Amino acid sequence: MSRQTSNWRNELPRRFCRLIHGDRAERAGDRCRLEAPRSAALRQSILKKAFTGQLVAQDPSDEPASALLERLREERATHTLPKKIAKKPATGRMSRKA
Repeated sequence: MSRQTSNWRNELPRRFCRLIHGDRAERAGDRCRLEAPRSAALRQSILKKAFTGQLVAQDPSDEPASALLERLREERATHTLPKKIAKKPATGRMSRKA
């Protein structure tokens, strides 16, 4: 067997693999680029359904969001917030005129 034939036998499988895998990677990239807008639209649809309560079955014994928000407003109105502590004026050497 000549040296040239031996090199060809080693090179042929490498070229074949490069051709097959390179083509597959390119097709996968094309597919990703084509599906990106669909993916974004699906994500938005899922979020919309989740926030409107259409994604899962609702438990009738759960407190409605409007009632929860009203309760939180009432609690906030009845609680007094601590007064802010006034800052003392700086009395360092830098504040004195020379």
